[in-house]
Amino acid sequence: MNIYMLLVLMTVLGTGHGLKCFKCGGKEADCTKKIFEGNKTKYVENCSTGQDTCMRTWGQKEDDDNSYVSSMCMEKQACKDLEKKCEDKELKDENDKPLKCAVACCSTDECNGSSEVYFGVTFLAACSIFGLALIK
Repeated sequence: MNIYMLLVLMTVLGTGHGLKCFKCGGKEADCTKKIFEGNKTKYVENCSTGQDTCMRTWGQKEDDDNSYVSSMCMEKQACKDLEKKCEDKELKDENDKPLKCAVACCSTDECNGSSEVYFGVTFLAACSIFGLALIK
């Protein structure tokens, strides 16, 4: 077998397994890990070339009791950029009001199926603010 044939074969075989992420968007109650696990063929997608991260976003409008989530494949830098915008409270709704939000980026198969991380982030932020208030 010549070297070129071997390289082509290695390239074809090497690209067979990409990252798999959950894909869903809507109200938080409609995009839970339990729902995903019950129908993986519907909710799991193979990420495209360059999409090396699974992302889950959580958001809530100021005057809305509903929480909305989105789970998808994403490029790592784009996920990190969105995460920073959310942390810096730069994201706004259609009425230019700030959104409560959280973004999680992960890089293992099906790692973006739960919103548990957001409650941890919210709790950590609340504790930090409370701690700063006590220091003053």
